[in-house]
Amino acid sequence: MDILGLLLITICIMSYIYHALVIYSTFKFYEYLEAKKKKEYRRRNLPKVVCFKPLCGEDKNMFFNLMHFVEQDYPNFKVLLGIENNRDPAYKIAQEMKKYFSYQVILAVGEEGSGSNKKVRNMMNMERYIPSDTDILIISDSDARVTKNYIKSMIEPMLDDPKVGATTAIYRTIEDVDLPEIIEAIHIETNFIPSVLVASKLGPIKYAFGASIAIRMDVLKRIGGFASIKDYLADDYMLAKKIIEAGYKIKLAPYIVSIIPSTKTVKDAIIHVLRWYRTIKVCNPIGYFFSVICYPTFWAILNSIYLHGSFTSAFMLLLAIFFRMASSISVLLLLDTDIYRSFTNPLSDIISVFIWIWSFLGNKVQWRGKTYKVFFDGRVIQLE
Repeated sequence: MDILGLLLITICIMSYIYHALVIYSTFKFYEYLEAKKKKEYRRRNLPKVVCFKPLCGEDKNMFFNLMHFVEQDYPNFKVLLGIENNRDPAYKIAQEMKKYFSYQVILAVGEEGSGSNKKVRNMMNMERYIPSDTDILIISDSDARVTKNYIKSMIEPMLDDPKVGATTAIYRTIEDVDLPEIIEAIHIETNFIPSVLVASKLGPIKYAFGASIAIRMDVLKRIGGFASIKDYLADDYMLAKKIIEAGYKIKLAPYIVSIIPSTKTVKDAIIHVLRWYRTIKVCNPIGYFFSVICYPTFWAILNSIYLHGSFTSAFMLLLAIFFRMASSISVLLLLDTDIYRSFTNPLSDIISVFIWIWSFLGNKVQWRGKTYKVFFDGRVIQLE
């Protein structure tokens, strides 16, 4: 066998090992969730929390999503809604929230003038409305939906360890009924969640996810507030990076956030995935380059073609399908999602590799209807 054949077999084996780690990491995270469910906190002085919700446009079922943040089983919290201006479709929904929950909801309208990241400009304006006695800020996207124990779950690791400066949570999709939404959901379930769970077992967490981030207010002030990340595409990643540089740890919260996808077309779904890929590429270029080994079906098929369908290559293809299906089913069970989606993995692997290749062929992304150019350090400028 020549060098190329040995290389393909080696990549296949590495991919099997990765998906075995996915299964192990998923089981350990399930144990983590179950252990935290049994642990009750009976503290007299719980920290004051603000749920920080930057809004832009009208996501599907937005009012219902926001309702879940108001109805928390927690004694001392507020919900801060931020909108760029009163022409934004989200403004009317935010006003309704303020009308029905005037005591619980704070409304911030406006935008800071500087910074390439529109979301962060919104957050910089919202920062001025945070009550002075706030201890912890929980940032989440407008398409997120949570249960009543959300705040407790997000802040719990910080109550246990003062060196934990922030927590973040993995997420799943719900109400994904259309094909574009299903494509987005499959990407999250088969690529994003497995990589996060494995990384969390191999070393300290060095990232955070916009779906949900809890951060101590003193830590946010120490890193310079949101102004310190105003020019970056991956604001969540850069926020985590600055927290770690300040000497604090980030932990996965014992919680799974639900998000409501509102992708309208297949093209939009693919462009969305491409934006994720190019974002990861600038944040972690080495890790992103080697992430291509995580698609065993693609490599096993390539190996079969190269070895002309030999018995060895056929056996390796069966192994690839087994490990891919097993790891996918373990994640889907963790997320309490239909396991039939695991049957899409072979096609998902092939499409993911082609999007991975595509991500190297440009430096532009589309975000909320705008086009941005991404620089090698993660900074962006708006093109149109």
